[in-house]
Amino acid sequence: MYRLMIVDDEVPFCRALAGIVEELSDEFAVVGLAFDGEDALDSLRRLKPDAVITDIRMQVMDGLQFLEQARSVDPDLIAVVLSAYPDFHYAQKALQLHAEDYLVKPVNEDELRRLLAVLARKCEARRMHKAIRPLPGIPDAVAADGKMPPVHHDKLLADVERYLQEHFASPVLLQELSSRFGLVPHYLSALFRKRTGETPGEYVTRLRVEEAKRLIDAQPGVLLKQVADAVGFQDPFYFSKVFKKATGQSPSQYMK
Repeated sequence: MYRLMIVDDEVPFCRALAGIVEELSDEFAVVGLAFDGEDALDSLRRLKPDAVITDIRMQVMDGLQFLEQARSVDPDLIAVVLSAYPDFHYAQKALQLHAEDYLVKPVNEDELRRLLAVLARKCEARRMHKAIRPLPGIPDAVAADGKMPPVHHDKLLADVERYLQEHFASPVLLQELSSRFGLVPHYLSALFRKRTGETPGEYVTRLRVEEAKRLIDAQPGVLLKQVADAVGFQDPFYFSKVFKKATGQSPSQYMK
């Protein structure tokens, strides 16, 4: 369960949002409410939430000032900015302060549900990183004995695997995958290989070849270029090379 704090000077809205969050997601517990920036800073130090949703326009200290000071308390704090005003300047400033998103009131429940799913992955990644802070001279994410640290990462890796299954026909770059799930590339690759026996790249290649075989079996006489395009290869010659390496046959031989 991840710890969430909500900051908004509209007390009824703040309380209502807390109820909606806990109704929409079983991965978050709202551990605190604050009604201005100064109160939020005190609560941040005391409650140590994983993430915070904060309004921008508040009395005493606004949400952006709060986030600036919150970074000195918790540099890795995951933050979402909330406002009744779709103001570009505010959104730009929020992104400069590394906010994950900028929501405009009234909050749409479907949008909030999707956001909470993203935040849950970010929170999991944050906890993993905190659990494996490297010692000086030891590479990030690898313990002194060369073994991966015993952290709880099954759910995150299952999400990565599901994402690859759904997007294998699109360009999948390890750097982009790492950014999406909040892990450094070599660590994500190592964890994924430990789980599946394959790197993300090898996993995607296998999915593409399996789908190519299925398409060829289902549509005799299909053009190989069409198959290559359908499974994510822009170059038919490279597709043939990968297919033969995986199956021992070229696509043309497999069709026969």
